[in-house]
Amino acid sequence: MASELDASFELIGRVFEKLIKAGLRKIPLHAHDFEQEVDRILFRDVMSFLKDEGLIRVGAELVSGDYVFVQLTGAGIAAVESQKFENCKTVRSEVERGNLSSEAYGRIGAFVGGLIGGATTALGG
Repeated sequence: MASELDASFELIGRVFEKLIKAGLRKIPLHAHDFEQEVDRILFRDVMSFLKDEGLIRVGAELVSGDYVFVQLTGAGIAAVESQKFENCKTVRSEVERGNLSSEAYGRIGAFVGGLIGGATTALGG
């Protein structure tokens, strides 16, 4: 059984896939946009985390828990373009390859989370 952190990382990977495919277009995101059923509370928490960490920009969060005008920030683009993902690949190249498994989404989310943690550690000294 996957842990809550694993589920969060997988959802981060799925959110990033949608945003990478959209480029810099501002898109709506809803918990029901994903192939697997996503817990609405986890979805809101993940979106809040990504926004608070500066990886995404959100135009508005609706009372329904849906988000509109969502796009990657400069930090989000840096994360998907980092060649430190796996074997010097980028997250973007992995997404563009297609047919991602739950495990692949989880690896993307863990990588993004690790980048945030690494940047925080580096900044903190």
